[in-house]
Amino acid sequence: MAMNEALTVISENWGAVLRAAGLLVCLPIASWALWISLSRVWRSCADAALVRKGQAAFDLPSRDMPPDSEASVHIDTVLDEAWRAGDWVRVGQLLREIERVPFDVGYAIMGHDYAADHLIEAILDAGAALPGAPQRDDFSVLSAKVDRFRQIALTNPHVPMLTTLLCHALTRAAWIAHGQVYGRMPTHDGMALFHKWSAEAEGLIKDTGRDPGQSALMAQAWYHCALALDDESASAQLRHRWKCVERADPLNLALWEEHAHHMLPGWYGSLAEVGAVADRAVDATKAAYGSAIYARIMLAVRPCLGLADVPGYSAARFDRAIEDDIAHAGGQPQANAYALWFWSNGPRRDTVRIFREHLSEVYLDMWPAGEARDALHAAFAKAFGGKPSGRGRARTAAGRKGHPA
Repeated sequence: MAMNEALTVISENWGAVLRAAGLLVCLPIASWALWISLSRVWRSCADAALVRKGQAAFDLPSRDMPPDSEASVHIDTVLDEAWRAGDWVRVGQLLREIERVPFDVGYAIMGHDYAADHLIEAILDAGAALPGAPQRDDFSVLSAKVDRFRQIALTNPHVPMLTTLLCHALTRAAWIAHGQVYGRMPTHDGMALFHKWSAEAEGLIKDTGRDPGQSALMAQAWYHCALALDDESASAQLRHRWKCVERADPLNLALWEEHAHHMLPGWYGSLAEVGAVADRAVDATKAAYGSAIYARIMLAVRPCLGLADVPGYSAARFDRAIEDDIAHAGGQPQANAYALWFWSNGPRRDTVRIFREHLSEVYLDMWPAGEARDALHAAFAKAFGGKPSGRGRARTAAGRKGHPA
């Protein structure tokens, strides 16, 4: 009888029962949401307090940009002199000499990459000036810069390195038009130029009749052209053309990092291939840079997968690679980059460790005003307990704008 009466009450008050049940379900959810909101507010307040402490105590030596190396200054000087004089034979000779014996100009940047990018700086600047979603007319300046390099190369067929430079310019411009270089959204007009310039570079390389693996710059242009092919062809050609890059440019950390990204699942590879590329990259570059490339590859692929899923990964191996990168490859610019990356993406204790153990100079352009500059001061306060580091404050001359770090 009591059960029947209870059922009658429930049936007569069904709406109230549902509301009560809904409240019981929603209360934990609301509590959880409130806890998250309060946690965010608390963390924001805590970060603000750290920023204030860091601003007051900050005493690390700083400059706007990393200093130029003697090698980079020399390259700039001799190339600019020949270029301004229109001495295309001399430009070609200099490029070939720089490419013939691989060396880096500092921060593990290869000399031939630095030289080629210096010569096509007008193209890079035109790309940087494009709007967020460029349309046909927006590409006119970039196209005009490409036309200039095409004209120089085609009117000087007796200088093969100018054709190589044109291929480099075309592939760089293609990826600028694609949007990937400066993180822009792809547009219909941009993708049309990407395919057009990639196809032109591919045709030029084939027309030379030479093995692309005999030239570091030609090999990387040949490799980049494969990315404009259809998916099935690109997958096979990337693997095939990478062999040319390995022969011609085995110490190029930037290219190893890029190739590992292309081997990601969802691109053209698998987890096993990412691990295999990382292992080969370390073997190829260990004598010059220790295991530095392993850290760069892991950070490059981390947004796309869990590092623990990569065959051969361990946190200890990753940490050793970061230390090798700072000590033997990227130096203080890389220490700054790692510190900012970990503060933004976690774990922040790695930023604190880098500040304490490795960071001896801060490059302010890598920590621009706003969130990044606040992160610099907060991380400094966290690392040194809100007190000066004792390393001595100094404001040194800036590196020259436009030079890579």
